[in-house]
Amino acid sequence: MSLIYQFLGEEPFEHDFENVEYQEPEFDNKLKTTGLHQVRAKVEFKPRTTILPPDLFERFDGLSFWTDSTNSRAKLLCI
Repeated sequence: MSLIYQFLGEEPFEHDFENVEYQEPEFDNKLKTTGLHQVRAKVEFKPRTTILPPDLFERFDGLSFWTDSTNSRAKLLCI
């Protein structure tokens, strides 16, 4: 997290990743994507069903462009 704050030019502070909550139900309901912007108390990966049509999901599933750090200084944030 400190590298992210350094990149943003902001002063870092401690985070409690066991106690984070956020919801945006009105925005999600307008888009018919209930729960899309819901952050549960604990920050962790929870698999969920895609909202994309199957053909689009298959088309983009293998791209994972964010894992390619070639010619990017962003990889410094992962140290």
